[in-house]
Amino acid sequence: MISWDFCIAIPMSMQISAGNGRMARLWHTAILAKWNPIFEYIPIESQIEKFQDDYYDAIAKCHVEGESTVFIEFMLTQIDNTLAELLNQMTDSATDDAILDADGANHGADHMEGRLLSGLKQNPYITQTDLAKELSLSRRTVQRIMKELMNDGKIKRVGSTRTGHWEIND
Repeated sequence: MISWDFCIAIPMSMQISAGNGRMARLWHTAILAKWNPIFEYIPIESQIEKFQDDYYDAIAKCHVEGESTVFIEFMLTQIDNTLAELLNQMTDSATDDAILDADGANHGADHMEGRLLSGLKQNPYITQTDLAKELSLSRRTVQRIMKELMNDGKIKRVGSTRTGHWEIND
């Protein structure tokens, strides 16, 4: 709470000019990181950038009300959203790799290969990044599966990485 009061106090106590908000958010991040090191790695600034209008609306309401409650609620919501996004990314990445049984067999690999091959059939010019989004997989998982498929001779890349396409060998 102290970090948000501080974060709102800097822009409120000075005429808002370029840099005051960034300085306040820097201090905010430093205070939170001191409290819990996880905040060193949470991209709060990026989340605020996505909702910049709401950020400035919260600051304006604080100016009118003379207290920082609206701003604190806004920041808590943004931190909650950021943590939820990070958790989803971590969960997706973990489930992408499927579960290995006691023998080390990867039971989800065939299903993921089939989904990936289907995506390549639908759009042979698709990028790995777009394919990952389409399949709700991490880009790294798509790269790993495609490398395995290429090593097994099931797919090949024709042309350059930029203008080429994928061919599926049946």
